[in-house]
Amino acid sequence: MCRPLAMTGTSLVVSGTSPTMTAGIVIARRVAGSSLRTRGNTVAVTTGNPPTIKEGKEGSALSNYAKPDYWTVKALKEGYPARSVYKLREIAEKYALFSRGTSAPLRVLDLGAAPGSWSLYLLRAFKGRIDLAACDLSPLSAAYGKDLFAGGNFTFIQGDFTGDPARAAILAKAPFDVMVSDAAPATTGNRLVDTARSEELASTALRYAETALREGGSLVVKLFQGGATAEFLKEAKPLFAKCHTFKPKACRPESFETYFIGLKRQPAG
Repeated sequence: MCRPLAMTGTSLVVSGTSPTMTAGIVIARRVAGSSLRTRGNTVAVTTGNPPTIKEGKEGSALSNYAKPDYWTVKALKEGYPARSVYKLREIAEKYALFSRGTSAPLRVLDLGAAPGSWSLYLLRAFKGRIDLAACDLSPLSAAYGKDLFAGGNFTFIQGDFTGDPARAAILAKAPFDVMVSDAAPATTGNRLVDTARSEELASTALRYAETALREGGSLVVKLFQGGATAEFLKEAKPLFAKCHTFKPKACRPESFETYFIGLKRQPAG
């Protein structure tokens, strides 16, 4: 069972290796066998075991492909670090992902958040009407959304969301109305290996939905097609009233990624 973390401020850093800290005063103390550092509104927790899976989206808009295409150029012009923003926007519009019958702030979890396009889109779209938690091994892009990422309605947890320290920090922010995950493994070029690693991340996101997603809530998860995709869908479908798989237009044609969308989380049990 995860032990809850004591937290202050709006930003957490949880990592399997020591995070890089910018200049500032650091106060260190021990918490449950891990190192807890506080600096202003940042908390950094480090453990001795480095994570084995790399989370995050496709990196910055130009990182993986030498020739930028329409979606990459559009992302940069509109102030987003990656083309992935248009994948979430299309999913949100097509499935009314964030529609609610209440004026209370929307509580959202973004897994595999770096470089920050999905979190930035949500913070811009909902302004002060959202309480957003995000998690990734890598930091968010400092060139985009600096003011929004420093807001009191945003919590960033830098760490491996498959591990206990980050899980404790995430669950401390639960329950959530919507969970989104664009997490992808560090690819090897071997489709079988990459698909298996993607399914591990997707399954972890599904476990979060089982325990921390409100009744009636929604889940979006990236999947690499193939392997045990059918098994994932078999596990996920009983949790939701409606389920879909969808490949947004902003996905590269050669990509074998798709997205699972689960709508209206069913009552537990």
